[in-house]
Amino acid sequence: MPGLKLIEVILGLVFVYLLLSLLCTAINEYVSGILNKRGRALFKAVDQLIGDPDVQAAFRRHPLISTLCQSKRLPSYIPAQNFALALLGSTDYTETRLGATSSSPPESPPVSTPPKLEQLFDALMQESPAQVSPLVSDPAVASLLGSAAVPESVRTTVTGAVAGVERDVQKLQNAVEVWFNNAMDRVSGTYKRYTQIALLLIGLVVSILLNADTLHIWQTLSTNDQAREALVQRAIAFNAAARDTTPGDTTAAADTTCAAATGEAAARAVAKAAAGQRLTCGEALAVVKISKAQLDSTQLALGWTDAELETIGVATQGADGKLSPVPWPWKWTRAIWPKLLGLLLTAIAISLGAPFWFDMLNKIINIRAAGRAPDERPKNPEARGKRLAEVAPK
Repeated sequence: MPGLKLIEVILGLVFVYLLLSLLCTAINEYVSGILNKRGRALFKAVDQLIGDPDVQAAFRRHPLISTLCQSKRLPSYIPAQNFALALLGSTDYTETRLGATSSSPPESPPVSTPPKLEQLFDALMQESPAQVSPLVSDPAVASLLGSAAVPESVRTTVTGAVAGVERDVQKLQNAVEVWFNNAMDRVSGTYKRYTQIALLLIGLVVSILLNADTLHIWQTLSTNDQAREALVQRAIAFNAAARDTTPGDTTAAADTTCAAATGEAAARAVAKAAAGQRLTCGEALAVVKISKAQLDSTQLALGWTDAELETIGVATQGADGKLSPVPWPWKWTRAIWPKLLGLLLTAIAISLGAPFWFDMLNKIINIRAAGRAPDERPKNPEARGKRLAEVAPK
């Protein structure tokens, strides 16, 4: 097989793998969205991190978390800052931390202390840093602290206590964010393994239903020049359209209507699936329609024929010429084993995911484009030398 033909056969096969991966990815995203799989996995990990049931309940009720829930569905993503602030607010850490930092309480204010300063001193004495920071940022309090009516020792003690509380709380918040991000990395790895297994199972079912046999597809592309050329052109056009489309927002609001996306939204959905981003319900339906339409438009004739079913022994043709299925257990013939191998290879390829095959498609198209185009005329070296001489400096 010539080099260019071999590249085109591989290119066509990779494109079929990409379309099947997009189809199975969209099916998996649709089912996961309906079952709220991501949200359940996320909050299961969060509950394991927090541990205490009372803190878990307070954490879920916190406005920074409850506002992320839409239609009583658990969110599939929590910003690290939201998690840290909600967790600290749920455990009342800031109220207990002030007592540790302000071990030496401020001196008692004089009897003529202004009301604003009295509120500040009361907040410090009651260990309420949530009230301390707004009071210190109040221009009236700041001007009073800077006036001569407040002793230097009181001013130093108050500002030092507030600064220590804010500094310690910020350090703790940063540490909690790092802890949460590390835990989410592990959750992402677990969910990725689950997705790969799900894609393998879905890919096996889809391969059987569509009769997407890798060995048969390879043989068709190797022997049918017209089908191969048509598939290569479709792959190039599909790749260009997907690269030119910017994927949508990964943190977009949940899709409550589940209506299939159309137009530009559908194109962005395909780009998101090819990039490995999560899809909404409507986007998943759009990707299923587009990938299925692309598969149907090829000349590979995916699907089962009566002759194939009879060849592998799962159906027989009667005297009337009609095909009837063989009762279980099927009387398989030798032809079933290459068929099972081809279907299994397709399922394993699908489990690698759409991003893998989209990247592979880009690389193979670049390799194919590196050579001289078939309709390109060879250039005259002498003419090229003349053009270089014309532009060269004298």
